[in-house]
Amino acid sequence: MSKQSSSGQQFTTIQQQRSLYEDSRIKLCEKMVQNVHNVGSLCRQIIKASRTNDILAHSAKNFATQIDAQINAGETNLKKWHSTMANLNEQLNQIEHIVDEQSI
Repeated sequence: MSKQSSSGQQFTTIQQQRSLYEDSRIKLCEKMVQNVHNVGSLCRQIIKASRTNDILAHSAKNFATQIDAQINAGETNLKKWHSTMANLNEQLNQIEHIVDEQSI
């Protein structure tokens, strides 16, 4: 009976080792799946960040273009105001000249 008991113990030991091996293998697979998901998440964040930089650069470029257009429009309006003021000053001078001539 000691042979049966010895072979029974060996069988139990082998089963325990297989069970430990399977548990380790399952845990390793779970860790690998988790790592793959983490890498995927990291890649998505990197892509999102790179898109953010592209969007910011595009927005800054559009903003600069709009500012340039506004500056040009402002300069054009300022030139028109100067021209209008010059015309009004000329008309005022003419009116003053006419008034002066009539008062003499």
